[in-house]
Amino acid sequence: MVFLYFSSRCRHIPPVYVAVGLTGYFLRSKKKYLYSHGFFVILITIFLICDGRYYRGLYMGLRQWFTPPDREFFNLLEQQAAIVTLAGHQLVDLTKDFTDVKVKRHAIEQLEHKGDDLTHAIFERLNRSENPPLAATEISALTSSLDEVLDYIDGSAEKMLYYGIESPDVFIIELAKVIHLSAVEIEGAVKGIRSIKIPIISGNAASR
Repeated sequence: MVFLYFSSRCRHIPPVYVAVGLTGYFLRSKKKYLYSHGFFVILITIFLICDGRYYRGLYMGLRQWFTPPDREFFNLLEQQAAIVTLAGHQLVDLTKDFTDVKVKRHAIEQLEHKGDDLTHAIFERLNRSENPPLAATEISALTSSLDEVLDYIDGSAEKMLYYGIESPDVFIIELAKVIHLSAVEIEGAVKGIRSIKIPIISGNAASR
């Protein structure tokens, strides 16, 4: 069965004969070869001479098993979400107490710069990391979304300064509160990512 499986999946049949034959010999010999490096070299040889499309999932699973996930991404994302929450809080403070606008806007701008630094750090780490805890596309999308929220908060404070608003009305204040509350919820969700367990859904359950 093993022979037929690899023969049907591989393009180069003769090398597969050799690899499968040697593997069978080691299994039958009941020697320590099974636990030696030679056995793993044979398995790797089989994968290399086969069409990689069929074994990409297996390769990713083995890589994740032998290489622990880079959990530093969780810390970086949580820091970024915390900055968004702090910026939302300062936006509320700006609208409720519309004094020293330039100073308060500058404080929000500094948070935006810190967020940019974290965004760059996440993307640089993502380019170097061999085993991120989430899919690279998911980390990239979440990082970009948090950065955009922070940019919008900073842009709102900037417009309130340069458009010469004398005093925010009740609608602006309430909107700033909604932004802050939303940022708090986002931060809580980001903190919960590290403890998510992906459920295994059977085909029948998924169809229902």
